[in-house]
Amino acid sequence: MGRTLRRTAAFTALWKALITGSGNDTSFVQRLSAMPRMVGNTLRGKYDGLGGS
Repeated sequence: MGRTLRRTAAFTALWKALITGSGNDTSFVQRLSAMPRMVGNTLRGKYDGLGGS
């Protein structure tokens, strides 16, 4: 999978995580506050949106 597609998948996963949460009782504000770190990691290639290790 190309780098652009991985980033697209990562940003899609970030958006879904922000909107729906992860099934726990994390508030929208807590999820929103994590977004800058997640976006930075995505841009640096540390997060690919696949959710695996």
